[in-house]
Amino acid sequence: MKDIVLIDHELFTLRRKQIFMIDKLIESGYNVEVWDISNIVYPNITYPDEQHDEIVSKLLKIEDLEQKIACCDIGNTIFIVECFDVWSNRKIYRLLSDYKCYTIKLDLYANTVLNESFVNKLSRLFSSVGFTILLNKIKYLFLILYKKRYNVKSFDRVISSSSIVYRTDKINHPDYESFLKEKEEKPLIDGDYIVFCDIFFPEHPDLVTSYKKRPSAEKYQESLNSFFDFLENKYGIPVVIAAHPKSDYKGDEFGKRQIIKYHTGNLVLNSKLVLQHFSNSISYCILADKPVLFFITDDMMKLKDSVQYMRLLCKILNKKIYNINKSDYEMIDKCLICKDIREDYIYKYLTSTEIETKKNFEILDGLFRNI
Repeated sequence: MKDIVLIDHELFTLRRKQIFMIDKLIESGYNVEVWDISNIVYPNITYPDEQHDEIVSKLLKIEDLEQKIACCDIGNTIFIVECFDVWSNRKIYRLLSDYKCYTIKLDLYANTVLNESFVNKLSRLFSSVGFTILLNKIKYLFLILYKKRYNVKSFDRVISSSSIVYRTDKINHPDYESFLKEKEEKPLIDGDYIVFCDIFFPEHPDLVTSYKKRPSAEKYQESLNSFFDFLENKYGIPVVIAAHPKSDYKGDEFGKRQIIKYHTGNLVLNSKLVLQHFSNSISYCILADKPVLFFITDDMMKLKDSVQYMRLLCKILNKKIYNINKSDYEMIDKCLICKDIREDYIYKYLTSTEIETKKNFEILDGLFRNI
């Protein structure tokens, strides 16, 4: 039985525990460790829902990582590396390569990289994000040269639900598997409602570094509450907040509306309308075949990369984006996503015909036992 080490650039949370199937791995007899390298990659980052577990080791500097690797039984260990393969992390991958570690990339957010035409890519070079794209390309070129110089090997296996990226093995998107499970569960809320898939703007830890000056959370929530008031009056049903897993709400940010955390799938599945920014939970909307409304605010326009992703997603889904600080609410469209578009998205990003009836743990367990 192989040892499993998860090297993770995020703090250990309930969500991380679930999507990496930590409990199932332990129950099946694997010796599992989690090496938290968040302080190496994102110094001083904090999450409100961080969990402390005896299997987790917090590594504070690159030397700590090398010491942990050196003490491993390398030949009997599988390293699942959850860390962006970018210039700033080059020393992490060099260490793993130098020690000849068997590394796996488990792509659990495969629908965040969308199929983009050459024309669209070219047009972005001449847009407001063009300079950032060019800078990232230069950094990537230096990364390639660095890897050649130090003979840094690539991942031994790449496991993904997306058909548009390089992969050695197929797996279902975690939201796809959660959706199948939650279809059998009872609704959390009695009666009809509208659900908003929250992204914890502008306090999300992943967004904080994107601002020169952070927007006002109060102003953003005021805009949302005004919009939600309109929708509730128009449709006669309440708006419920599906809180982001990394959120830390006190409870009154959205007026007296219910804020529910860790149950986005159930809330989307049983809703009458889904409100979205650029949340990865769009997979639930598509799987559940729900009408979805994409909207942003003036302050969110400053997140150029995220807005660009949202525009591309909406183009793929043939949906509009509404700026609720400028749009006439009465003109907002909430129609369903076309069936052909839905099916194309599902089988391009979330699952494959060969594995759509298989459990993710069965796929991983079978792979690990044969390495």
